[in-house]
Amino acid sequence: MPSFEELIFNPEFRQRFIDNPQEAAGEAGLSVPSGVKLVVHEDTATEMNLVLGGPMEGLPEELQNLVLKAQDDAAFKSRLIRDPVTTARAETGFVFPPELKVCVYENTAGTTHVVLPAVESAEGELNDRQLEQVAGGMSAQQRAQFVAQMVADATRQSRQVGLGSINRNNRR
Repeated sequence: MPSFEELIFNPEFRQRFIDNPQEAAGEAGLSVPSGVKLVVHEDTATEMNLVLGGPMEGLPEELQNLVLKAQDDAAFKSRLIRDPVTTARAETGFVFPPELKVCVYENTAGTTHVVLPAVESAEGELNDRQLEQVAGGMSAQQRAQFVAQMVADATRQSRQVGLGSINRNNRR
């Protein structure tokens, strides 16, 4: 069976994962505990999604600083989720490219947000600037590994509150 990292770059699987994350996760050999809802977001050349409560490995330092500040300051977190571009600029001086839509989500005990990396469009590959905007400078493979780690880490947090975890079906 192909790895989850490989599957998210398969167009048919990717669409199934977006449309029905729980079912597609099962196809990939992952089990999602009852009570945990997977919500899938897709990075594009013009949209970046950031998850609070997810892994930060591979994120640029500026984004890590935003996440850390949100963890320590509930009012900042609320503003960051509501209006990430303005909040980041006002609070930390970080400026997102004007053409980039930025969405911020928060993982909870019952909801795990998964961000799929950008893929090339039908017209051709993303240019270097677009890739860097949506992937924080990571390669496609690094971003895929990051997504897989995000699912595992966020669901591990769910287990800590008694909801279970995502595990490979063939692991015991």
